[in-house]
This record gives sequence, C-alpha cells and structure tokens, in this order.
Amino acid sequence: GDTGAGKSSLLNALLKELLIVPTSGIRACTAAIIELSAHNLDGYVSEVEFVSREEWQREEGELFAALTDEAGQLMLERPVENSEGHDAYWHLRSVYGQALWDALYLRTRESKVTKPQEMVAELLQRPSSTKDVAEWLPSQLPVHLGPSAAAACLKEDICWQVLSSMSDQELEEVLGITDVSARAQLVAAVHQINSRTQ
Repeated sequence: GDTGAGKSSLLNALLKELLIVPTSGIRACTAAIIELSAHNLDGYVSEVEFVSREEWQREEGELFAALTDEAGQLMLERPVENSEGHDAYWHLRSVYGQALWDALYLRTRESKVTKPQEMVAELLQRPSSTKDVAEWLPSQLPVHLGPSAAAACLKEDICWQVLSSMSDQELEEVLGITDVSARAQLVAAVHQINSRTQ
C-alpha cells in the first residue's frame, strides 16, 4: 500500500494496541524497515538500529539520485506510486519533515539543484550564538534598521533562543525595530527557520 494507506494502523489493530507501530494521517512514520515478531515475554521489547553518519550520507546520496532526472534536475514532486523515485521520495520526506521539504522544493523551482545534500545542510543551519544572530539580522530587515538591530543584539547578548521568544514589543523596544511590517517579516523568518530545523 501507498504511504498513509493504513498498513501500520492494521498491525496496531491486530495487536489490539494503539501505537505499537507509529502512525500518522499526515506523513510517513514508518519509512525505515520495522520488523515485528512474536515471543513469550510479557509486554513488548523494542530494538532500534542506528546508522553512522557516513552510512546515512551514502544512502541519502542514492535516494536523491533516484529523484534526479536525465538532465540532472532534482524532481521533488510526489511521484506516481510504484515508480522508481516513489520510495526515495517518501523516505527523504519522512526524514526531513514537511517544512524542510517545502523549502527544498521551492529552491528547485528557483534554480537547478545539482547538490541537494549541500542544500539540505544549508537549510538545516540556523544562527545560534549572539554573534550568529547579529550577523543574520541585517539580512532580514530593511537597510536602515539592520545595523542598529545587530548592534543591540550584541549589546543585549541575544542568542537564537532569546530572539525566538521575543514579543513584538520586545523586538521594538530592545532591538529598535520600529517598523511593524519589518517586525512581522522577522518573526515569520524566525518561525520558518525554527520549523525547518525542528
């Protein structure tokens, strides 16, 4: 069955348990192989096998290759069931989540993507330290507000976590972002990065 067809829900129903196998009506939860077997023990035993970073990078490269057409363009639209890229699409989308997948998809619409793994790494990065935030802020604000907001950020020692939790009033009073639309754009950019990297 296709993603979301109810394979995991059926197994849970047969086991008379709600969530032995994870399910979701929105995205694939069981993109990795899950093996179920019977035993005589009370309760359930779970073994989780992890792959090394090198193994994942190799697999990730193969999955992206399955989604690349003859011209070298990355194709991120949902493929037809049972097509060559179908499993690769759902595997990668399950690992990266909807927000990052959407951002990656938008990039492929803007230009030809030939190094998707590098783009994913770039999209997963976010400013974290006060210095990172101060360097990032000017790119998100009008020219006349950027430098003063960056200076205030350094002065007040505002890291990403603090910036993410600042109210509209704090953005105005602490960072000096007086323009309402600039504050709204900044909040949207912070939210987008947080969603993508979550």
